[in-house]
Amino acid sequence: DARPTAVAFSSDGAHVITGSHDGFVEVWDAETGALDTRLAYQSSDELMMHEDSVLCLATSDDGAVLATGCKDGGIKVWDLAAGTCLRRFPGAHVGGVASLSFTRDGTQLLSAGSDCVARIHGLRSGKTIKEFRGHTSFVHAASFAADGGQVVPGSADGTARVWSMATSDCVATLTPPQSSATASAPIIALAVLRHRSDEVLLLPRGPSAYLMTFAGAVVREIRSPGGTMLAMAPSPRSVLVHVLTDDRQLRCFDLESGDETSAAAAASAGDVLGLAQHPRRNRIATYGSACGVRLWSARSAAAAPHGASSSSRAGADA
Repeated sequence: DARPTAVAFSSDGAHVITGSHDGFVEVWDAETGALDTRLAYQSSDELMMHEDSVLCLATSDDGAVLATGCKDGGIKVWDLAAGTCLRRFPGAHVGGVASLSFTRDGTQLLSAGSDCVARIHGLRSGKTIKEFRGHTSFVHAASFAADGGQVVPGSADGTARVWSMATSDCVATLTPPQSSATASAPIIALAVLRHRSDEVLLLPRGPSAYLMTFAGAVVREIRSPGGTMLAMAPSPRSVLVHVLTDDRQLRCFDLESGDETSAAAAASAGDVLGLAQHPRRNRIATYGSACGVRLWSARSAAAAPHGASSSSRAGADA
């Protein structure tokens, strides 16, 4: 089953990287949509792979290293140019790995998962060096603050927590507004905004995302006029946010005003699962169970099909 389950752009935006339900990881040319056979391991059908579904991807800021998280709780760290496995963290989480993020210098990796914990792993030592415990349900996403001094995980318990990297203490708990007085909507995505200091965009399951300060104040509500939001990604300069909704729409909102600026059909059938933002340009990749991966120009709302099925299945797990 080659359907995509995770998608990310490389740090230079030249590639779209896909992880699939059957565990393969492939690197595609972002301009042509073709499997990049300039990478020797892909031209010889020796692909990066896991034993189970790939649930998340992250690249280091310098573009040299790729991290992949698996449904079985394992993490692998790869040399992206060579396709070789540099580090393994088997059993990094009990259950699936939901989120991965590198430090700016690429020496540490933040992960989050279904065991309610976020962890930091040292790539030089190959060991887990910090744990952030306190959430009472699945941690769907986690990110470093813009200055690297804090970690912000978001959980299905309806909260995001701000943890000090220096002390490992929880310094704040963020709770977005809830539509129900008796149940908390799970936070399914978050984004720390590099160009908006000490602010985080939280997406609880529902029609709205909330821009909040690290102190817990709501700065702005971003409300979809259509379906429930499923995934989101801010633009490179934190001016816009793109969201996918369960009515298969790709919507764009202005973060300053909260107004919707455009909308387009992301798919005509099947589930839409997620999206990824190009690191430098107004381009979006969306993916789903039936539509594969599609690349979008955010300005023109024009979509071009993108390959999402593996052309080779030999698999190299170095």
